Amino acid sequence: MSKEVLRAMPAAWWETLSAEESSLLADLKPQGESDTSRAAIVAAKATAVEALRPDLAVGARVFTERCAACHQLAGQGKVIGPQLDGAITRTIERLCEDILWPNRNVDEAFRLTNILIDGGETVSGLVIDRQTDTLEVVDQTGKSLRIARDEIESEKISKLSLMPGNFEELVTDQELASLLAYLKSHLPPSGKNH
Repeated sequence: MSKEVLRAMPAAWWETLSAEESSLLADLKPQGESDTSRAAIVAAKATAVEALRPDLAVGARVFTERCAACHQLAGQGKVIGPQLDGAITRTIERLCEDILWPNRNVDEAFRLTNILIDGGETVSGLVIDRQTDTLEVVDQTGKSLRIARDEIESEKISKLSLMPGNFEELVTDQELASLLAYLKSHLPPSGKNH
């Protein structure tokens, strides 16, 4: 079976696997809702936003409020997640997938790390700086936290993205259409290849 077929298998199918089979296929097992339902959400939103008239001012506001804490576009925002200067070359469908299904294709550099601290507290975020005696972690809001290494019991890198997986619940279709238009309106800085 292909990876796409395996990712779309229902939970009941995954429960029939032996421990060894389950371990071998763990990277492909869906987390939460099925890939099929997420793909349907992405397709529906892409169709919906293409039918709307975007407002670049609204797109700029959404970028500033929802994206700039982790992403940079045309020199604005932070460089924690991927830079968005190349968004102009992506299709609306691909941008919807990137935004609404952030866990689909997560580059290893942007995977969430779960850190267990002495006393049982867990911190989840993107490790952006590793020093001999500390780690710096950024959470989903863009807030930075430095943790002393001697306080860390364990670290586990997840297959998930730091980006929220429910973006479609955080913005309206009109805001999403405007954000996409705003992203696509920015030419990449000259001299950079995207």
